[in-house]
Amino acid sequence: MLKRTKTKLTIISVATVALASAVSVIFFMKKDEMNPRITFKDIDQVPVQASILPLQNHDVIYIKCVFESAGVLHDKIEKHGISNVVASILLRRINNMSVEETAERFIELGIRDLSINSSKDDFEISFFIPKEKAREAFKFINNAFVHPTFSDGDLESIKERIPTILDPETASPYQLMTQKMLEMLYVDCNYGLNTAGSSQAIASITAEDVQKFIKEKLNRKNLKILFAGDMNNLDARQYLQTLLNDISDGEANEVMFVPSKTSSQKSAHIIKKNMRDIVGIVHGIRLDQLSDIEKAALIIISNAIFDDKNSDFDKGLNEARIACKFHTQYLERSFSDAFLLFAYVNKKDFDNYMKYFDAKISEYNSGKIFEKLKSIQEYLIKIANNGFYNLSDIDEQMKNAYLPFDKVTEEDLSKVMKIVFNKSSIKTVTCSSEER
Repeated sequence: MLKRTKTKLTIISVATVALASAVSVIFFMKKDEMNPRITFKDIDQVPVQASILPLQNHDVIYIKCVFESAGVLHDKIEKHGISNVVASILLRRINNMSVEETAERFIELGIRDLSINSSKDDFEISFFIPKEKAREAFKFINNAFVHPTFSDGDLESIKERIPTILDPETASPYQLMTQKMLEMLYVDCNYGLNTAGSSQAIASITAEDVQKFIKEKLNRKNLKILFAGDMNNLDARQYLQTLLNDISDGEANEVMFVPSKTSSQKSAHIIKKNMRDIVGIVHGIRLDQLSDIEKAALIIISNAIFDDKNSDFDKGLNEARIACKFHTQYLERSFSDAFLLFAYVNKKDFDNYMKYFDAKISEYNSGKIFEKLKSIQEYLIKIANNGFYNLSDIDEQMKNAYLPFDKVTEEDLSKVMKIVFNKSSIKTVTCSSEER
């Protein structure tokens, strides 16, 4: 049985989810577009767009490499999932070393917190490295791009490990509902596809396909780089010369077209056995072309209405005695965003929850400005103004500093509430062990 509680998400964690995509691009905006809280130095005389976030007195360097439009959301249908295959295989073996030897070499070089993310629009690689070993480490990593090391057996093993079909027997209600919702929000578009890839496409991927992807997609033309740490332009240029040595200039990746078409289907139901007396529900809305002001307003609204420990939505559920756990998710992508509200209720409370949700959406759509919004906004402004003081959680610090929370007005909040809580645009997916 469910208690009347919600999945606890702090203000910071919600902002982090919402701004995950933004971090990839904020470093490379034009100077007149930059947030004054973020001070970057352009690296000149280099063949890629690159910047430094200066942090004094640090002997560790942070680096983020972003290959634009090389993530799974931009894979061709016939090779849908190849970016994930490459992400799994790229740094697994380097210089003909074994997997174990490669891992040991990473440890020797002090490379830590290595992250490769190919599940969105871009293909991102980030890691930390001791300054005194930077040149040596960049030279080692360069080999993965110039002379990829993998066998046919490695490739087949990777392909088998990528889950390409959501099996109702093993997948979670969250996974099943999310996939169905995205299919409804995005028709004839990669944004509606499984972000792992498709079985048939992955099965067809060859070693030649992987080599071609690395050469054509992971090239200088598509690459943006951010360094953070105690360094100057000369240091950065030397690092880049080593890292980019013999990597092809290439051509810019094709920009994907995202049609505005959504499914005419307003609701869908998924049957998953063994859910007993629990019903999963997700309400979702597609949000195209939100401005930075509107994105900041959405974060404020989401926190105040749903994600704060004293949120309006949670308070109303308690008063209505509806047993429910819920959380929000803001999917920010390059060409279209989506806002999702997940809820898990006891079967006996399902009808009451749906009525409650409908009433609340009407209330929020009225554009009423809650006093709570102001306090949440002030908190986010404070977090954003903290600046950068160390390399721990640097992505988090940059996300918090990015959006202009201080410029959001009541008119902005009211406008975004009318957009997000527009009943005609909201779609619903439910999941339970029986037909509804």
